[in-house]
Amino acid sequence: MLTVTVESQNYDKSRSVWVEQGLLRGKIYKIGDNYMQIFRGIPYAEPPIGKLRFSKPVKRSRWNQEYSAIDYGAPCLQFMEFHRYDKFSGQNMERESEDCLFLNVFSPYDPDDESKLYPILVWIHGGSFLAGSGDTGIDMEVVAKNFVFNGVVLVTINYRLGPLGFMSFDHGNTVDGNFGIWDQILALEWIQANIKQLNGDPRQVTAMGESAGAASVSVLAVSPRTRDLIHRAIALSGSSMAGWAIHRHGTPEWSARNVAKYLRCEKLINENDIENFLREMGESRTEFCNLQESLPNCVVVRKQQTILTEGAA
Repeated sequence: MLTVTVESQNYDKSRSVWVEQGLLRGKIYKIGDNYMQIFRGIPYAEPPIGKLRFSKPVKRSRWNQEYSAIDYGAPCLQFMEFHRYDKFSGQNMERESEDCLFLNVFSPYDPDDESKLYPILVWIHGGSFLAGSGDTGIDMEVVAKNFVFNGVVLVTINYRLGPLGFMSFDHGNTVDGNFGIWDQILALEWIQANIKQLNGDPRQVTAMGESAGAASVSVLAVSPRTRDLIHRAIALSGSSMAGWAIHRHGTPEWSARNVAKYLRCEKLINENDIENFLREMGESRTEFCNLQESLPNCVVVRKQQTILTEGAA
């Protein structure tokens, strides 16, 4: 049993590694004879704001200076109140933002063999596709004891939620929805490209999720787009075949109009107007962050049932 906190056991050095985007700096902790390295808040995508809102995520560009991966990145906007104040959420939930596509890595560290690789477990959080984050409920002692000190690299990720992650417009191919799933895929691609630098074995990736995270995992496990990204899957208390995981009621146009009406823009003429309006709203209207009461009737994912055959498109 661990009797001291991980955070209190700061090793006498940090660790910097090179990833595709540049130099990344994390921390190393020591408990007894074991070491754990932690890299928090790693941006795997460009901020999904402005023209990138309601779009597939874009791979993060290079940074010019060393990136500090010491603190968690901001969680994605939450669309269920209880996750903001849940005892497992922590103070970081107060920083929710649209700029939220981050991942966290907790991995074993051997000072005598910094190139040693370990199998990877990717955790995809639940929360009804409306709430949660990659750092919700993360207990450092549990992570250390159950994963890292048993030779497993744990990766947790953020993905877009609610209308920002799953709303779609039935208007050409401009806004197809399922952006939260595309976020997960891009995070898995980042892992394949960079996890070796953090002592993870990209040939041994297990995706695990609970509830909505389990529904995501079951989609990812059979999608042709993730064939080389994950090798095993664990779905806890959820599936993409569950009725709550696929929204078929209503129409995408009605859904988008419902959100626009909530934002007090009731003079829109067509889908083009709605699309442009919603893309711009996040820059200036705080009400875009307060859609909880409207969500049950406004979020419809267009053709989500085709994810299994079309690769999360």
